Amino acid sequence: MKSPFNAWLPKALIPLGVLILLVPTLALSGVYPANSADLVGGLGTLSEYVMMANYASTIGMLCSYPLLLKVKGYWNSRTVLLLSYGATLVLSVLCAETTYPEVMVGASFLIGFFKMFAMIELIIPIMFMISSVGDRARFYAFFYPLSIGIGQGSAYVTAAISYTYGWSYVYYVMVLATLVCLILTLLLYHNDPLEKRAPIQSIDGLSVVLLFSSLMLLNYVLCFAKYENWGESLTLQGASFGFLLTLIGFIGRQNYLTHPFLDLSVMKSKNVRLALFLILVMGIFFASSSLQSAITTGILRYDALTSAKLNLWMLPGVLLGGIVCLVWFKYQGGFKGIILLGFAAFTLYHLLLYFTVSPDMGLHDFYIPLVFKGLGLLLLYVGLGLYLANKMTMVGMINSGALMILFRSFVGPALFSAVYAFGLYQGQQQHLVNLAGKMDALDPLVTSRYLAARQSGTSLGPEAAQMMGARALLGSVQMQAVLLTVKEWMGYIVLAGFASMAFVSLRSFQPVNKRKLVNLRRRWRRLEPIPYPIP
Repeated sequence: MKSPFNAWLPKALIPLGVLILLVPTLALSGVYPANSADLVGGLGTLSEYVMMANYASTIGMLCSYPLLLKVKGYWNSRTVLLLSYGATLVLSVLCAETTYPEVMVGASFLIGFFKMFAMIELIIPIMFMISSVGDRARFYAFFYPLSIGIGQGSAYVTAAISYTYGWSYVYYVMVLATLVCLILTLLLYHNDPLEKRAPIQSIDGLSVVLLFSSLMLLNYVLCFAKYENWGESLTLQGASFGFLLTLIGFIGRQNYLTHPFLDLSVMKSKNVRLALFLILVMGIFFASSSLQSAITTGILRYDALTSAKLNLWMLPGVLLGGIVCLVWFKYQGGFKGIILLGFAAFTLYHLLLYFTVSPDMGLHDFYIPLVFKGLGLLLLYVGLGLYLANKMTMVGMINSGALMILFRSFVGPALFSAVYAFGLYQGQQQHLVNLAGKMDALDPLVTSRYLAARQSGTSLGPEAAQMMGARALLGSVQMQAVLLTVKEWMGYIVLAGFASMAFVSLRSFQPVNKRKLVNLRRRWRRLEPIPYPIP
């Protein structure tokens, strides 16, 4: 196959150019979580819309996945990259200028859709640069630390830009980065036609509509569940029914078509089923970032920039995880061990936070736990990704990869984020009532805090002083309620971690060698009993 790069380029510059293209491509998004609070305030909208836009980008990537090979077989790399970057540039400008959250949700979906085409054009050459024989274990051990590191670094940069200039400037910076990508594409890639062009066909439009509709309805249900009061809302009930109806229609449509849009026959593989289940379980630990945010923003009052800087402590764990995976699979380590280590690292992260959660926590108390979180994230990304793709064909990898993105980046995090949001709200209310009911004016701690706050407001008048004293007591009770709720959920997650490790330990990750089993039975049958004297 002919190289997509210009022949006059020095070979040493090609990897550098592709890496420069990869950085903004991975960072591109419709919503940047690090500046989501500023975005909500700037638009004057609900945070649920921002969350929905964030997941809409993942849904767009999923919907483009079955089209990757078709598009790559019809257009050359230069054309695909120019179209992808051009579309994301226009959509980024739209996100910066719009005042309608619904428009941002739609733009985020399209950004994710076009971003995936650019990513596949960059990932394939990077894979063969890392391993000329296409060793997936070696590729994952290098690529995942790189991609996660770029993600964490871009989160800090976008938080800094938003904190210094404003949330809309993040999009303008990404527009400039996309322009650089367009120029680099023109310099790096040739415009020669493909040697053999495969026509784009067998794309079922109804399947695309059903898949898009079902996932966006599920996105709405999971993001607005708390706001709509869960099952009490008729809108939420209608969206849930619509999700089930379109999902059943999509599955039935794929089973009916000769050339399905997304081949679900990969679900017959034991590897795929088990990997997707464990990826869904991984969402329990991955979505707990909302619990950490409840501590850092709700109790310690850190701003978005400080929180993004704090999350950079995941990078040492990510780097360590890449080294562990590289050595582990070099010496033919099994899948069970690496997956078990990943769940153990996630469990240890939550266990350390469980014992250190307090109003007196500092930044240093998060350093070691976040290293373990980064380690667990990398080990599970690599271990479960390799196990899912084990012995898969290229088409099978595309279809199973789409399902992996669905569960890893949307269903798992969105589902358990909704569960944690519900748990935090209900737990805070319950603990607030319990703690307030136990407050007594004769308690010296209560009296001292009330009098201290009241004394500071005596110059404002007696009513204002009493109000300040009551607010001080309410604030302390609310803080304790948040602490108790976060601690409870951290404990539940630790128990889930132990259950996950037990499940992985008892589960077989390697196929049974039937020939060895038959030979073992034959040898067993040939054994003669040892004579033992009867007394």
